[in-house]
Amino acid sequence: MTHSLYTATDRAGNPVFGSNNHSALPPILVTLGDTLTLSCAFGSDGVISALSSPSGRLVIKASDAPDGAVLVTDPTLTSSGSGATSRQAFSVVVDGAALRTLLGSEPGATLSAQVEWTVSSVISHSASFPLTVLNAIARDDDTFPDSAIDASWAWLKSRFIAGSACSITLDEPAKTILFDIDAALTTAEDGWSPVIAIVTDGARRVIQITSWTGGSGTAPASPRYVGASGLTTVLGDAVDVRGAAGATGATGATGATGATGATGSQGETGPSGGATGATGDAGADGWSPIFALVADGDRRVLQLIYWSGGTGSYPASTINYYLATSGFVSDIAAAIDIRGATGATGATGAAGADGTILGEDTGYTAWTGTADKTSHATYTAPTISGSYTAAEVQAIADGLQNVSRLIKAMLDAALANTIPSA
Repeated sequence: MTHSLYTATDRAGNPVFGSNNHSALPPILVTLGDTLTLSCAFGSDGVISALSSPSGRLVIKASDAPDGAVLVTDPTLTSSGSGATSRQAFSVVVDGAALRTLLGSEPGATLSAQVEWTVSSVISHSASFPLTVLNAIARDDDTFPDSAIDASWAWLKSRFIAGSACSITLDEPAKTILFDIDAALTTAEDGWSPVIAIVTDGARRVIQITSWTGGSGTAPASPRYVGASGLTTVLGDAVDVRGAAGATGATGATGATGATGATGSQGETGPSGGATGATGDAGADGWSPIFALVADGDRRVLQLIYWSGGTGSYPASTINYYLATSGFVSDIAAAIDIRGATGATGATGAAGADGTILGEDTGYTAWTGTADKTSHATYTAPTISGSYTAAEVQAIADGLQNVSRLIKAMLDAALANTIPSA
């Protein structure tokens, strides 16, 4: 958007606009974000002429703050034409943080502008003139409403209810909900830290929790021992924190026998001792380590997580170190395993022999199965008449014997934990 403004100087060197004064000038109207190009002509006695090496600027401020901050950036100035067609154009983007703050949500604001130019080191000013800036409706960050999101937001708001322990703040533009929960209801009590000691159980060394420290409320029960699956009251169930004994090292070579020193002469008997000195001050309380049981693959090791019960500065350099046979180490692989060795595997029992079916069944026409599980598909019973012959009695006996053999085969299969074929 380009606006033309004729600026001349009278005989006294005072700037005027064309042949009119300032009040006759129409206001300039632009929209926030537009580029304003103001083309000016300079002259004397109403005659436009080129100016030698001109320089100038366009200053825009709030109409009620002439001593306030400039609301737009410094415009560029370009020259064109010659003689009566000479023009100087100021070009500037009408935008900026200060201008947006001034406009806010207002539809627009009328500002004051003034042109300043320099010719041969002489600085001249135009009279101030109004510049109305309309607020921009279309913004780069505009987003259109989503009916689905609006419906979800309405549904969500209808289901949250504030209470005595929780207040709710809704941010409608951002569609967010802030919950302010009463801190007094969410404050947890301090946890308890164990105070431990190493206890002797024969050749074993176990960890005993003698008491608890640092917590709020009722402390856990004590004393307790650290077992493989947690705390226990039984000393025998506690894990041994001693590692297995290492192999015996080789015997070193015997050193050379030293020369026998000369026997010194006996000194004179010294005077009797002086008076017994005063008892010294009691020393500071010692620090007790607080351990945690840490998994390292199949191993379980002890990690020092804090010190308790002492006076003065605690040994901070060993915090998070692990318990080894020689003291505390930083490498978990060098820590001792408090788990016992795995027991030996029991011997495998001998395999049972396959069952077999003895004898030969008669009266069956089909066989299926194996030696240890047998069944018959078809059995043809012998013909039995009113008076039994010797052959018929024998056939009945044979059939009963076959049935008993089949039942035995099924029992053998059941005892061997197998199922005979159908």
